Amino acid sequence: MNQDEGEHTMAGGADGARLGIESVDRNGQQWYRLTLDGSGAAAGTPAGVAVGPAFRAEELGDAIAAVLSAYLAMRDRRAPGHERLADTLRRVGPEPFRAAAAAAATAAAAAADAVRARRAPSRPAEAAAAAGVPAQAMSALPACCA
Repeated sequence: MNQDEGEHTMAGGADGARLGIESVDRNGQQWYRLTLDGSGAAAGTPAGVAVGPAFRAEELGDAIAAVLSAYLAMRDRRAPGHERLADTLRRVGPEPFRAAAAAAATAAAAAADAVRARRAPSRPAEAAAAAGVPAQAMSALPACCA
């Protein structure tokens, strides 16, 4: 890790299970990687399992919520006090958590792209107006470009 990267534990329990957030610098942009770590629980629980690729900041909250929702939906409610995260991870593996995070991140990215698309001018004249080009200057353009 370089100085622009770091790991921060977001949630942990007495059973040793953690949902971690690792910050990653990619070409000057901040991305975040989620990990599930059940190393403090029963033998056979994966340690530091990545939950998909790194996420953009606007995708991170939805990815975290999806991982936690997946855990709540998959945990064994018959276990006394309900099944712990580390035990659920050991029982079902990381794939359901990865799928949930990826679906949430994809939806968040699509929503962010839709917002950006609504803001982007669709014609050169609109782009020029948004940039502050006077209408008088735009009248000199051929009809195809206005």
